[in-house]
Amino acid sequence: MSNTISVYQNNTRSVICYISSSLTLTDYDTYLSVKKVVTDASMSMASTGSLNLVSGSYTGSFALTQTDTSMATGAYTYELSVESGSNRYTVIRDDFIIQDSVLH
Repeated sequence: MSNTISVYQNNTRSVICYISSSLTLTDYDTYLSVKKVVTDASMSMASTGSLNLVSGSYTGSFALTQTDTSMATGAYTYELSVESGSNRYTVIRDDFIIQDSVLH
């Protein structure tokens, strides 16, 4: 199953991820990190989201801004993670696509 995130350049976008975990994640923060190449030293975009427990399942929510999506068009890789102290868990990693917009 593809979990590609696609957004038009310079647009806003909400991203929601449902997280199943046997861990209690109440003290964790959630992050969406994007790189052009996985081995790049710096991020192309990074966003801190909110992590909520609803009906026994966790939901990670991110509000991407026009600034977040102002990257060059093309394919990137994103990783969504939850972190607390020295504990870090990757929830998912997949493609992040910035599409050309006629509204620049």
